[in-house]
Amino acid sequence: MMNQERSAGDDGKRQGLSLRLPLFTGDKFVGQMTAVALVVVPSLLLATCSVPTGIATITRPELEIEWWASIAFLVVGGVIALGSFDSIRSARRQRPTDVLVSERGLTIQAGEADALEIPFDSIDAEASTLRRSTREKLSLATDLVIVSGDQELVVATGEETDSFLAILGLLRAQAGLPPRSHEEWEKELSETGVYLGAAKAPQAEAKAEPDDTPEQEVEIMTCSSCSAVLAPREAATVQCDHCGHQTAVPEPLRARFRELARREELDTKIKRRLGRLLSQPPARRASLITGGLLAIPCAAWIASFVVLNLMIFDPALTLGDAGAYASTLVVALLVPFLLGIAMHAAADLYAVGRRTVRLVALDFGAAPPATPNTPYRCRSCAAPLASDGDDLLVSCGYCTSVNVLGLAAPRVATWRRRAQAAELKAALEAYRRERSFRRTGIFVFTLPALAAAWYAICNPPAI
Repeated sequence: MMNQERSAGDDGKRQGLSLRLPLFTGDKFVGQMTAVALVVVPSLLLATCSVPTGIATITRPELEIEWWASIAFLVVGGVIALGSFDSIRSARRQRPTDVLVSERGLTIQAGEADALEIPFDSIDAEASTLRRSTREKLSLATDLVIVSGDQELVVATGEETDSFLAILGLLRAQAGLPPRSHEEWEKELSETGVYLGAAKAPQAEAKAEPDDTPEQEVEIMTCSSCSAVLAPREAATVQCDHCGHQTAVPEPLRARFRELARREELDTKIKRRLGRLLSQPPARRASLITGGLLAIPCAAWIASFVVLNLMIFDPALTLGDAGAYASTLVVALLVPFLLGIAMHAAADLYAVGRRTVRLVALDFGAAPPATPNTPYRCRSCAAPLASDGDDLLVSCGYCTSVNVLGLAAPRVATWRRRAQAAELKAALEAYRRERSFRRTGIFVFTLPALAAAWYAICNPPAI
């Protein structure tokens, strides 16, 4: 998923900007679908086992199956399954969803409000807010309410309030309203019962680089002929896009660009990681992949219960073979359980990527051009950025802040930058560690599951 649909011109000029921002990253969706795979599906299968168990009680009296066993399967499995159905409804509401932020407005992609378009000129950013959900039984569920004209549109319902606040911040920035801090939102929303979670630890702010403070005061280079703003680069002169005049680049600025070029040569690994990160699948594909992965343990549960029920009706099975049946039962239940944990880790890889895309977009994305056909602007000082067309990372020649050119968004509240990792390298390193942890989990749980399944196939119970 490239999070920036754009057409490129010379010197970093962009037009037709549109930012794809994850509204629901899929964290909750993956967790709830895992609960379905590990709790709801086996509970339903346990309840259905009451039928073959009841039949076996009548047709296979030699197995001495108690009459109450079938009733116990039905009651226990049914109660657990019915009590877990809220997970299915909540998972449906919080499945991966994107918001496409274009020059015209917002477009919801996937999710409950799929294809909903809201023009900026109809949005009341001041009145748009978060509310305690009345549609979900979950205590932490929150509605994202966007006021458009005389309508209050519930765009999303879930627990990812960080995404919701990011959208409200974008709307306020687009409308020219002052940003709100986490504390201000928390104070305003506390009376409505909305829980925003604890603010980030203060030590995160201490890690911030001095150059990462937004809105720094810098002296912007301008054309010596028409006074238009120029995007400087490491060259003797820069041509003005408006009048064509060549303006000399001051030597201190050129020296800074040479230093930035040397630093960026060492950051090729960061660029590769960032490129892989921005290739995350969009919301619909992420939902399909997650559903497909978690369907694997569901299929394993079904196969296990079918095998166990068929064994009960095998004429060769006698009361003396209870030990063999018990060992088969353990393997049949262990394999889908281990596969469920492994597939949870595999599906969570996409949620981690989408969550990191949101962080990078809001904390490190360059500011959009002030006017069409002008360069991107620095996320920290708003100075124009010089780019050679398809650059992914560009360092500001004035304040040295690193900007991601695929993720331009209106300026958002500064508390986000101070609350998150101050360095892009640190954010991508945390992303790499999370992916490595989940990949390790995939192998740790998949290999024993496959080994147990292979052993069961090669060594069927001797009945």
